Amino acid sequence: MAHFGAAVTAYLERQGRAGELARLEAKSDAELGAMGVSRARLAGHLYRDRFYC
Repeated sequence: MAHFGAAVTAYLERQGRAGELARLEAKSDAELGAMGVSRARLAGHLYRDRFYC
């Protein structure tokens, strides 16, 4: 049962981050630059707690 809980948690986390990625992609390059993020590095920025990019 613990495996199922971990799978559900992972799914919900992916869904939340997908929405955040869409919000970041909607920003202008100037807005992203003010945040210190380039458009090319959005996914790396969003998943920086999971992966070293």
